Amino acid sequence: MQAMTVKVQGKYAILLGYESEYYARMAYILAHEIGHILLGHLEHSDSLLDIDDTLTAKELDAEEVEADHAAFVLLTGRAEPQVLANTESYKATQLAQAAIKAAGEERIDPGILALFLGHGTGKWAETFGALKIIPPGPQPVGDLINGLAANQFDWQTLSHANRDYLARVIGRGDNV
Repeated sequence: MQAMTVKVQGKYAILLGYESEYYARMAYILAHEIGHILLGHLEHSDSLLDIDDTLTAKELDAEEVEADHAAFVLLTGRAEPQVLANTESYKATQLAQAAIKAAGEERIDPGILALFLGHGTGKWAETFGALKIIPPGPQPVGDLINGLAANQFDWQTLSHANRDYLARVIGRGDNV
């Protein structure tokens, strides 16, 4: 599962099921799910489950395409962002250097620029190789997100069973 967006009593929650070591990758997934919310895709449903990787998928339904477009806008500030390479063949190090340089000029995260080039070209080996090089490089992103989430919950209002389950899911054990 990539992610799941749920609506409970008019409020939304996004559950990230995909584990990545790269902020840009997780930012894209989160922005995609926010896109579903903003576009009203949960208007007639209480949940939406994204199983496939929408960034690398070959075929997407209309709602997934719309959510991708919304993610692109959220992450770049542009309705039609275009990230192009000036050569057919490039290495991860070249992509990383170009993305870092362009990020300063475009005011867009270099990891996001690398992901969007990968999306456009399908050159995922080079893209993920570049993400390893682009600072801060691989990070325990899931642990950081779970830590932030744990601070947002009102643990005392949850039943013991729900509190125990949620703590286990986010890797907090008995530390709640």
